[in-house]
Amino acid sequence: MVRARPVRRALPVWVAGAALAAVALVALAPASPAAAAPACTKYASLSGSDSAAGTESAPFRTSQKLVDSLSSGQVGCLQPGATFGGVKVNRSGITLTTAPGGAKATILGKTWVPEAANDVVFDGLVINGRTSGARVSPDVQGDRVVFRNNDITNDNTAICLHIGSNIGSGIAYGVVVDSNRIFRCGRMPATGFDHGIYVNHAYDTRITNNLIFDNADYGVHLYPGANRTYVANNVIDGNGRGVTFSGEGGLVSSNNLVENNVISNSLVKSNVESWWASGVGVGNRADRNCMFNGRTGNVNLSNGGFTASDNITADPMFTNRAAKDFTLRAGSPCLGKVPAAGLTPSPPPSLGPPDVPVPSTPVSNPLKPRSRTSPDSGDRSMSQPLTPRQRVLGPAARPTQGQVVTHRRMVVRLLTRVGRLERRVLGTRTAAVPEALTTRPRVSAAEMRATRMGAADALRRVTILLNRVSGRSDAVPRTVVPRRVPATIGQVRATEVLARATVRRATLVERLLARR
Repeated sequence: MVRARPVRRALPVWVAGAALAAVALVALAPASPAAAAPACTKYASLSGSDSAAGTESAPFRTSQKLVDSLSSGQVGCLQPGATFGGVKVNRSGITLTTAPGGAKATILGKTWVPEAANDVVFDGLVINGRTSGARVSPDVQGDRVVFRNNDITNDNTAICLHIGSNIGSGIAYGVVVDSNRIFRCGRMPATGFDHGIYVNHAYDTRITNNLIFDNADYGVHLYPGANRTYVANNVIDGNGRGVTFSGEGGLVSSNNLVENNVISNSLVKSNVESWWASGVGVGNRADRNCMFNGRTGNVNLSNGGFTASDNITADPMFTNRAAKDFTLRAGSPCLGKVPAAGLTPSPPPSLGPPDVPVPSTPVSNPLKPRSRTSPDSGDRSMSQPLTPRQRVLGPAARPTQGQVVTHRRMVVRLLTRVGRLERRVLGTRTAAVPEALTTRPRVSAAEMRATRMGAADALRRVTILLNRVSGRSDAVPRTVVPRRVPATIGQVRATEVLARATVRRATLVERLLARR
């Protein structure tokens, strides 16, 4: 269903023409609140030019030029029914939408909101990451980003909506995902690693009134550091898996509430479950949901870390599931648990404290890497995908040259970030990037050990800083790195565990310094 938008003036030719082209949709969109479309500040059209003024009569040609031209508070409008390339949003406070008068415009390619861009709104678009070549799209690290009334997919090529980062790209705060259709995300056959909504390292995410269906793996993946997420009044149907509360690498997902959803027909595993590599989340709840027909059951509490109460197990009685009409027939036991026009659920106060968590006790020992991961974890702990051969061989597989280069760069960035924090807190940097990390990376044991030592040093130094800004003076011992670290995927994972813990503590230091 295409959202109706008021037409306030005579439409230009490019809008009127596009309005005649219908977009083939695979499902009905959730009902949208009756609200006037935002007034367009600037425009883009396939008949325009990036050297034009960006007005209605002289539009830009590309979505990227349109986004780059906007200032805070402005609205960029794309030609209805037209397909544009992907966008990287470099400005805060802007809105990207479809111009009035026709079908939703399409963004085809990677959609990215980096950490520096906040308060960005995507409204009434088709967002398709199929041609991006990226593992995730849209990718969001900015704060208070809103996705509303969109169709989000990537035609079974990768993860769709990815919120926050646990490897230094930016923790996301206050992201809102409301009244969207999120479907056909993730590679097929299912790998276990590609999801519709992937809340990675984020706080106060709101996922409400969405249709989340036919995704390869989890409909909603709360892993590894999703905190105070509110998931309500969504239909989560026909995904490989439903919802998970999970954690790894020094992060756990805590204080998340999943309530009043229909979670049904998961094809591979349970409708709601959990998974923990190290540490177990607290305060996670799955309450008052309507669940039906999970492949291995509706709720799997075997791994702990969440509670489930007042849930209904019953056929939701969709009007026409085959046609993706997820409205409910009269007499459905799940009435009141699906998207509804104008419904804006408010999270209860039990979702946890509003501030960024600060350690209440001294952090004395940097996190030690796990030598093994769960058999079901696959490449969950990897910031880059595994090759088919690596998936077969597991942790003993040899990394590729590209993975080693990315591995090295990650640690160098961490050491640089920690050095900047040391200058702010201590007035000087305690150590430079080791020379061993400035030569050409090689797939070798020496490279693996040098990178591991760099990650361990970064974690020790940032732990000292965290204790300092928290008012502690506890000694922090060095992490012992083995004499020989073999060049394997398992060792890459172990280094990333250290790196993720470093990122988390560096972010806490930055937040504490910002409050001074």
